[in-house]
Amino acid sequence: MVSFLDADCSITSPGVHTFGSECQYMCHCKNGESCNKTTGECTSGCDRYWFGPGCQYSDLAENEFSRQASNSKPPHWALYGIDGDTSTCSYTQVATLSTKIPWWRVVLENEVTITDIYILTTDDGLQYFPNFEVTVEKISYSDRLSHTKPSGTSVCYRHDDTVPDSTSIYVTCTTPPIGNQVRITLSTVKSQLILCDFRINQGILVAKADGIFPIVINLITCNRMLFLDLRKTKVHNRALRGNMV
Repeated sequence: MVSFLDADCSITSPGVHTFGSECQYMCHCKNGESCNKTTGECTSGCDRYWFGPGCQYSDLAENEFSRQASNSKPPHWALYGIDGDTSTCSYTQVATLSTKIPWWRVVLENEVTITDIYILTTDDGLQYFPNFEVTVEKISYSDRLSHTKPSGTSVCYRHDDTVPDSTSIYVTCTTPPIGNQVRITLSTVKSQLILCDFRINQGILVAKADGIFPIVINLITCNRMLFLDLRKTKVHNRALRGNMV
């Protein structure tokens, strides 16, 4: 959980709320509501493009290019897993008719270091998640068009043989890999992959209220990387990758 010293944070401008010591960190709650002044947690839920503890994870996946192994009938397209609407879900072929191991993937704009992933499935879909795997791949635009296999694949996370405790699944990469394509794969052919939300984070973003050089903290290595104003732009569009302090 994100936690900072408590402070009495008043509204400095309409719709902008802050938290933490000296109120220097921004809230990211739905409808511009205020957050917990110590942790940044939002009772109403996180605003669009934000998720995780204190709503401080910036999502890279929403509305990016996605594909899946197969479609159910009527089709529930791969894009439904990242359309920002948790009431719509992507479905591969039903388990009884499935002839290949179900997978789903999303292509990001740039190569980034992936640290955390949030997956939302349904009660019916959860039963197929034992031994599921999340991998991060590097693939060029031309290779994607020609359906060429990615040049490099790294395992972010591999689940054990149990059913996850909840339909909301948070994954932290064992060793944060670098890539521009993220794939989730089930373990057996006779299964169905259902995704109602799939969010990708490259590090926890604690955005400063003044909008100048927010700090991105890599949860695994505890390194700090400088970023420009990201309040209106996704993290990977503005990242000064490789600049460390």
